Amino acid sequence: MVKISTQAISNWKTRERSLKSTWNKYHAKKISYAGIVWDSKAELAYYMQHIEGTDQKWDRQKKFTLIPSFQVGSKKKRARSYKPDFCIYDNDGITCYHFLAS
Repeated sequence: MVKISTQAISNWKTRERSLKSTWNKYHAKKISYAGIVWDSKAELAYYMQHIEGTDQKWDRQKKFTLIPSFQVGSKKKRARSYKPDFCIYDNDGITCYHFLAS
């Protein structure tokens, strides 16, 4: 039987918690530019190439509910939502949604 000290277990749990707070499944690192904290370099590059310097109205990570929450018998099902990286509004009222998988 292998004995593990309680200190080693405590250190492991602390390290695990600290990794969870900074972990990202795409391994992207947040970056700050123009007073905005971007989730990845790809988002910043997209902003700089397509949005910066234009007069287009745009939103970042606006949440849309696709299916509202509902109840089936005694079980409540949660709402389904979508959050694109960018919502760009055209002058004609047309909206384009952009999701970057980096």
